[in-house]
Amino acid sequence: MTPAEGEAWGLQQAMIWMKMLGYHKVIFEMDCKMVVDDVLLLGVKQTKALMLLHAALSHASRYL
Repeated sequence: MTPAEGEAWGLQQAMIWMKMLGYHKVIFEMDCKMVVDDVLLLGVKQTKALMLLHAALSHASRYL
């Protein structure tokens, strides 16, 4: 697992955790520019980290 994949996985887990705790409209801060850029450019490039992010965002959108 690359550092970016680890950061994306961490974001996914944090989103799942917030949903389980019943939080809504949570702001996530990250220190991995590559993952932040992937979130902002979702769909422009396909990386393993981006696929993890897409899964996390898809999962979270069902509860927003």
